[in-house]
Amino acid sequence: MPQKTELITKLSIAGDELVIEWYDGKESRLYSHWLRDHCQMPTSVDADNGQRLLSVIDIPEETYIEKAYKDEKGNVCVVFQPENHLSVFSQHWLRQNCYDLNLHFDDRSERQKHLWQKGSFKDGLPFVDYESICNDENAKLDALRLVRDVGFFVLENV
Repeated sequence: MPQKTELITKLSIAGDELVIEWYDGKESRLYSHWLRDHCQMPTSVDADNGQRLLSVIDIPEETYIEKAYKDEKGNVCVVFQPENHLSVFSQHWLRQNCYDLNLHFDDRSERQKHLWQKGSFKDGLPFVDYESICNDENAKLDALRLVRDVGFFVLENV
């Protein structure tokens, strides 16, 4: 089945955000600093290994989107000031990496964080046996899930 090429029906700028209206009626609001940090241009990302060549601390604090438009190939072009930097994103890349539409980003969002409360550890702290995570991939995965969900685990029998 061929991929849909025109995913975006409308682009606009609202304050510090690029607003994207998608073909399916959904809307995304992408912050200017996030877009600039995720620039896919050769001056920002190594084409061979995908390594970012720009640190987020190098992006000017006063960065804003001057204009956004689709080019003749359908790519989304965003001009950032004060650098006068042009970033070009494919519509598919934006859809796949859009942090407010994709659940794979939800584990890092504020709404998914569970802050510890007085009763958070009423059944005790999360313990993981050292030998089990060394020898059992499922135990290792469970330990990593504890770090993701709880923030830590106590490694015992080391």
